[in-house]
Amino acid sequence: METIIIPYGSEGGMHRKSLYSRIIAERAAPPFLFQDVLMIVPSARLRRTYGRLFLERARDILGTSAIVQPEIQTVHGFLQDLAAQRQERRLIDENSRLVLIEGIVKECIAGNGAFGTEPDIIAPALSSSVANMIDELSSAGVGPDRLVAAVGQSDFGDKAQVILLVRVFERYVRTMEEKGLMDPAGFLSFLAEHFDPSWLDAYSRIIIDGIHNANDMQAQALRKISATGKCTFLIEAPSPELVRNAGEYHPLTLTRELLGMLGLSAKTTAGEPDSDGLFLGQALFSNMTFAEAASTAPPAASFTRDIRLLSAVSMREEVTLIAGDVKGLLQQGTRPDAVLVAFPSLDDYGQLAEEIFRDHGIPYNRALGRQLSTSPVATAQV
Repeated sequence: METIIIPYGSEGGMHRKSLYSRIIAERAAPPFLFQDVLMIVPSARLRRTYGRLFLERARDILGTSAIVQPEIQTVHGFLQDLAAQRQERRLIDENSRLVLIEGIVKECIAGNGAFGTEPDIIAPALSSSVANMIDELSSAGVGPDRLVAAVGQSDFGDKAQVILLVRVFERYVRTMEEKGLMDPAGFLSFLAEHFDPSWLDAYSRIIIDGIHNANDMQAQALRKISATGKCTFLIEAPSPELVRNAGEYHPLTLTRELLGMLGLSAKTTAGEPDSDGLFLGQALFSNMTFAEAASTAPPAASFTRDIRLLSAVSMREEVTLIAGDVKGLLQQGTRPDAVLVAFPSLDDYGQLAEEIFRDHGIPYNRALGRQLSTSPVATAQV
């Protein structure tokens, strides 16, 4: 498997175009069939974006849009197709899974004084935690029977929260079986144990693009896919060295850990690293003092990134300044999901930020408790 480091932003886009161009150029004459190329991407939005990009490159190079496009899948979609090929139960999507668990939780806590008298209010938050626990249990290959046995031998089996988890897990598994469904964690466990390389015989080339984080079971599945020898793994980062040396709080730590789980290393880079991006990647999230970071900075006249330091007399003024900047970006056509605002503490800033963002008419998604390093936007900026 080949691991290639590509830059962020437009430069990375150029390298991606170059890769697509090489694939397209391999088909010298019609019919232009690319269904033997599989691309695995992180999200449905990127699935559409890269599909359009490939079609545009094909039109530019071949002079026609009459092609059979590559198979571009999210990880979930690809696993769903594998499950269908293996005649396993159909995979449930994440939204349907959460809705199902919330409904079960609501039924289980109704009339249970331990969880209050209004299940409609507490069920959404409680079901999210229960869903995460069920996902962890399924990923570890633990079923309801095994959970019941373990709880029975513990000292906390009579706790309301534990009883709720057991009841919801049992009903969840039973409902999934009745509906002929399988959750992603369950199929990942199956895939890790029973993967057959022949499942990928239809593909001459596999490109895994932009996957920066995975749990153990997902990593096992990706590792088996990458072991086929016809796989290219694209990683967005300023340089291989930053990936290899990423410290505990660096955004690229997630990427380094994923490569470790896949048995890969960041060696090959597509072109020379961008000096400005490299400086930012080395300076931010490091243990260097400001003076040390400044001593390695490129000349101000040649620095192309926009970094501004703002001073405010109060938290309200600070958030108002930020909201004004965000509003300006949106008015210029920037997508809301391409903007990240990080605060030192959501406990201190959260309510105020929501109030001011609403006043400015700014759509937002408050990611509670997320480390900055888990955001792909933050990673891209660094």
